[in-house]
Parts: sequence; C-alpha cells; structure tokens
Amino acid sequence: MDLHSIEEYLRPTTMAEVGDWQSDRAWLAGGTWFFTEAQLDLKKLVNITGLGWTSVEVTEAGLTAPSYNQKMGHPLLFCRLILPDLWHIEEANQGLRAIVTRFYPSIRFVEWDSAEVLQDLNSPAAYWQSKGESPPGTK
Repeated sequence: MDLHSIEEYLRPTTMAEVGDWQSDRAWLAGGTWFFTEAQLDLKKLVNITGLGWTSVEVTEAGLTAPSYNQKMGHPLLFCRLILPDLWHIEEANQGLRAIVTRFYPSIRFVEWDSAEVLQDLNSPAAYWQSKGESPPGTK
C-alpha cells in the first residue's frame, strides 16, 4: 500500500528528536499494519530502529517496565506466565498493584530518556488531560 499523505520521514536517534507526539504520526518498526490500508490522516512516519533499543529478550522477569530516574513507568509488559494472575485481578485484593508487588524483585527495568513514561493514563480523561485537550464532543 502506498501512503501518499506522508510528508516527512523521521529516523531519530533519541526520543528528544521525536518531540511532542501528534496524532498525524505513526511509529514505524518493521512490519506494521498501517501499510495494509489507506492512512489518510498520517503525515509523518517515525522509524524507531535508529533509537538503538535492544530487541525483545526472553528473561526470567515476569514483568518488564520502562523507568525514568529509577522510577517505574508505563506501560508494563507482562510475561504470558503471569496471565493466570491477571485473570484473577480484583480491586478487593489490590488488583494490579498486588501483582506488581509480588513480582517486583524480578522486574526488568528499561531506563528511558523521557519522563513521559511516568504519566499514568488509567482513564480516557487522564489521556486527554495529558494532551492538554478536551475529550471529543465535550467542548
């Protein structure tokens, strides 16, 4: 599929070069789904291969988490072996917090160069607030 709307192609070596994320951008990382159909709203592709990230590694860690200045961020990546624990999440038993606490000693932290990973976006309202915008239809 040709993407005729693309005006710019970035190959950053740091996240700082990416700048503030805009809705007209898409991450490019090898085989990506947006080549399967027209993407008329996209104007810029950001190729992450120049960022020097390591490939996914199989480790003993049940969880992998980004971190910034030694603070755990989001999103968390869960090993499939933790799925049974995730199926039994209930707020009455501390939910996800209990799982993170249980597996904390084995979490694999990946240091990030941006505090953006510390944003906690647990609701649509928090997402829109992080963008400095109002949710669609609420102006």
